Amino acid sequence: MSQQPFPGLGRVRAILFDLDGTLIEADGAAMEVVLGRFPGGRSLGALLRQALFLAEDAAHRVVILLDRLTMDDEAFRLMGFLRSVVPANHSHRPVLLQGVRELLSGLHVYYRLGLVTTRSRSRAAWILQQVGLNEYFQVIVSRDDTARLKPSGEPVLYAARALEVAPWECIMVGDTWVDVASAREAGAYAVAVLCGFGKSQELAGTDLVLGTTGDLGPALLGDNGLASPAA
Repeated sequence: MSQQPFPGLGRVRAILFDLDGTLIEADGAAMEVVLGRFPGGRSLGALLRQALFLAEDAAHRVVILLDRLTMDDEAFRLMGFLRSVVPANHSHRPVLLQGVRELLSGLHVYYRLGLVTTRSRSRAAWILQQVGLNEYFQVIVSRDDTARLKPSGEPVLYAARALEVAPWECIMVGDTWVDVASAREAGAYAVAVLCGFGKSQELAGTDLVLGTTGDLGPALLGDNGLASPAA
């Protein structure tokens, strides 16, 4: 993957991150539950991962359709009800992706950081607390904050306003085409990472494609490990 300095680095003042598949493992807990229920299930890992990829993409597209039909609130309320009547498995906690803590620790000193997620605000805040990332983010934009969800540019625009920067001074980092489309519509830079549900062919044409979120460091940090954000 590219380790060249990020194009337009001198303009960047804020970095926005997706949550699932970008900062935390998107499928780790689900994989452990499914694989643990079948004898020899570990050998099915690749197949099950592909199935989860397809399911996640399908879920994205259903939510997008409901959002466009202004029915997403009803869908999320139904999901909340189902979670309330089905016992949760609390043994599976969110797992931070490798290199993310070190990346955020370095970047937050020089850039304004935001989280842009389709999760509820309460759930997103709980996840950040569980993995110890609360201190790094100046704003959380959840599905509770905007009328439209990603791939609309509205969540990115909302985050830019909250951070008091222009959209073109922001990088949106995510693992799916939904994050890339949201950045593009808002006029922000788009960085795609391949550590979540996205595939390289779906993420082509972004400003930068990286193997993992942790790889963003070399693209944004100078020779001495210091970032060079716009004034």
